[in-house]
Amino acid sequence: MLEFKALDSNFQLLTLLTPTNIQWNRKYYTYGDFTIIIPIEQYSSNIKYIYTKDRPETGEVKKMLKMEDTKYVQLSGYFLERTLNDKVIYPTFYGSGQLIQTVENMIRQYKEDIPIKEITHQEGLVSSTIEYQETGSELADKCYETLQTQEMSYKCVYNFENDELNVIIYKGEDKTQSAEGNEFVTFSTVQDTIKNPTINIDKSKYKNYFIIAGSDKAENRIVAYLDLSNGNYKYKQFIDQRDVQFDDEKQTLEEYKEELIQKGLEKSLDYVIEQTVDFKIIPQGYEYMKDYDLGTKVDCVLDEYGIQLEARIVEIYEVMKQGDISVEIKIGNVIRNKNNLRR
Repeated sequence: MLEFKALDSNFQLLTLLTPTNIQWNRKYYTYGDFTIIIPIEQYSSNIKYIYTKDRPETGEVKKMLKMEDTKYVQLSGYFLERTLNDKVIYPTFYGSGQLIQTVENMIRQYKEDIPIKEITHQEGLVSSTIEYQETGSELADKCYETLQTQEMSYKCVYNFENDELNVIIYKGEDKTQSAEGNEFVTFSTVQDTIKNPTINIDKSKYKNYFIIAGSDKAENRIVAYLDLSNGNYKYKQFIDQRDVQFDDEKQTLEEYKEELIQKGLEKSLDYVIEQTVDFKIIPQGYEYMKDYDLGTKVDCVLDEYGIQLEARIVEIYEVMKQGDISVEIKIGNVIRNKNNLRR
């Protein structure tokens, strides 16, 4: 059974918890959330954080519910990744260079009084070069949006022993059959590693060709084009980015168009084919958090539906009750602006 600690606003230990029920909802392209039910005698209004060394997430308590005629208290909230949304990107952020370093610099510039010690990235992680400017967005949402264009994410990891909060940019391992490695993970109804799959395929918002219009007016307006059609039928979408101004003293016209292309890549996440499979894990064959984890790219084979996917694990829902842990995962492409929090 996992050990959970209640911490105060300074991350100091208040008490060890003996929860009766825990829902630990981990997410890759947005912040996750949690619910924990504890005996009323363990509750204190000073509880700010829920920590366990057995998971990379630390929960920040946002709600308390004491139900009538019970001896338990329900605490719920979000993981520390959401803390970055306490800050906004203002004044305007300008960045140029590797996407990873650009996001790191953006966090450093706007984190203000969030007690983050180090902002680093996974060893060996590489990214493309971008031109970048942003104004007014909440910091966490913008980090997720930017990193998702290259299938990356970030996590806020609190080290209880050293009393350190660090931000790490990372990308889940690729364990598909087509990857170069020799460790593969395949979830399949034939192999009996999947239980009760729910399949969702939604092509209604799909676009693959983007016209990104920047500054100036009429025939003088600067326009960039992002073609993701791979030579196939074009589903076009116009994106108005006149708020991204061209300053010829700070950048060339080509650099400005690259900036518009980056905006187009971020907006394109709203128009992907949403193709997801939710299923419960049958605990055999693969070990959770060793063979696969949040962000791992895996194969999913559902022969009876004619579905074969190479996709990342984008959400993991854990329910811990009476010493047992059940795991349900979601793989696939998710629409970025659908932040469906499950309770």
